[in-house]
Amino acid sequence: MEKLEHRVLGIEIIISTAIGAVRDIKEKIESNLEDKHKKIYALVEEEYDNGEEIDKELWSQAFVNAKGYEKLRKVEYMKLRAKELKKLQQKIEGMLTDKKIL
Repeated sequence: MEKLEHRVLGIEIIISTAIGAVRDIKEKIESNLEDKHKKIYALVEEEYDNGEEIDKELWSQAFVNAKGYEKLRKVEYMKLRAKELKKLQQKIEGMLTDKKIL
């Protein structure tokens, strides 16, 4: 009986350690994604503030999303543009991974 309890305790420790490791990995991945997203939003704001060419379709969609409020249009545009850049980034990373470059 004592051996069985000892084995169960050992298994519980292993499971607990594995769960902790998975949580750590998840937090690191989320942190990396958050950092990437921050950089993308900063890039989008810089594009906008520097007067770089605005995507007219996204600008129109931003107006609709802002329900006609011009003050919110920039925010909505930034969200849409950031989403577009995230998709592009994922596509490029996928291509690089497929080519074994990353």
